[in-house]
Amino acid sequence: MDITSYSGSVTLQANGGKGGDEDDAGTTQRCYGAGGGGSGGVIYFTGSAPAVTISVTGGPAGLEYSRDPGCNATIPAAAGSNGTTISSYVIRQSTDSATYCLSIPLAVKLIYFKAARNESNIQLRWAVSNPEIAQEFVLEKNMANSWSPLYSALADSLKNNYSYTDDHPEQGINLYRLRVIEKNNVFFYSPVRQVNGNQKNDRFVLYPNPASEQVFITGNFSSLTEIKLFDLSGTIRWHKQILNSNGSTSVDLSSFESGVYELQINNVIKRLVIRK
Repeated sequence: MDITSYSGSVTLQANGGKGGDEDDAGTTQRCYGAGGGGSGGVIYFTGSAPAVTISVTGGPAGLEYSRDPGCNATIPAAAGSNGTTISSYVIRQSTDSATYCLSIPLAVKLIYFKAARNESNIQLRWAVSNPEIAQEFVLEKNMANSWSPLYSALADSLKNNYSYTDDHPEQGINLYRLRVIEKNNVFFYSPVRQVNGNQKNDRFVLYPNPASEQVFITGNFSSLTEIKLFDLSGTIRWHKQILNSNGSTSVDLSSFESGVYELQINNVIKRLVIRK
């Protein structure tokens, strides 16, 4: 900024950001730490520092919540160090652009690659920036422990979003990855996406999780279903048998203390976190 005069109160800040918090949710063997604070920046003045409020304070450390007591001793995150100000700084800059910077094209950037299961198929979607640099997208699927092409599409220089539907997913785990090929034949892979190919009524879903007063269970209850709630010591804390066809039931958690529990639905085991 090139400011020679101003009126009113002025505050100059180059403060560090706060470190990220980590909520381990009481999960067994989850021992992730919080993030450290960012350091304050440096503010340069070509003359003496003006008589205004100046702040270059380091950011505070993040906090960790609900750590598993079985983890090793916590190592607290540190706050960021304070920055500084420099007066009478001489700016040196070139008036000529570096020609090599103008000749290097931007690379294709994968904004996202998502996979989601519907009733009978799996939909895959991805988006890229700088599509004019892309040449082709090859969607690959892991079958028999080997990656094989499932679908390919030529890139469109004016199109950022693409999609494909896998109408024949496996009954178990389905693994997908995307190969992005640029016009100079350089390519890279996306992160692998995993989707369960079982039908919706073959699974049970808990929500919300973590829960406080009540948890809902959706799934197939058309046959006699036995539900048991265990604490981590293996003690049965709640037990119920149900038979209904509306696909949903609930558990009252108002009398349970905070902690990690296991919910057994017939032979399916789900982890439930109760947080008051």
